[in-house]
Amino acid sequence: MKFNFNQAQKKAIAHVNGPMMVLAGPGSGKTTVITGRLENLIMKEHIPPESILVVTFSKKAAKEMENRFIRRTLPIKSMPVFSTFHSIFYRIIRESPEGLKQSVISDRQKYTVLRTVFESLNAEYENSADFFSSVLSEISKVKGNVLDINGYIPSSLPKSSFICVYR
Repeated sequence: MKFNFNQAQKKAIAHVNGPMMVLAGPGSGKTTVITGRLENLIMKEHIPPESILVVTFSKKAAKEMENRFIRRTLPIKSMPVFSTFHSIFYRIIRESPEGLKQSVISDRQKYTVLRTVFESLNAEYENSADFFSSVLSEISKVKGNVLDINGYIPSSLPKSSFICVYR
């Protein structure tokens, strides 16, 4: 498929040395430009695909880029890594020396901590993995989206309880 790129897009696609960040509004062609750059790096600059890391904010965006890259390029022996910031850093920790791995707690440990928090607050709670997962998901949502805890309406707990648990 042939694309008509503007000058800024052509410059981004042709960029070779060092990292590059593409910032643009929705529907402006960011994914097409990034996949075009990948194709340029691999096919014209002979950069090994496995040495390229493409990082984005959401799993959906990473998967979409990967799918577009696959559709756009000829079959290749290896692939660039398409990932989210969270996923790539978690992978780095997981593959790191044992000391660093110990700083990441398991879901089971998270549930234990949450259970302890509920008990210390003398709060009623449902002792189930689904409940704890729901509370943790909401905490992650508030933190990840930098939401004001006082304005957030939780669905897993009454607001006052959620605020106490969150803090």
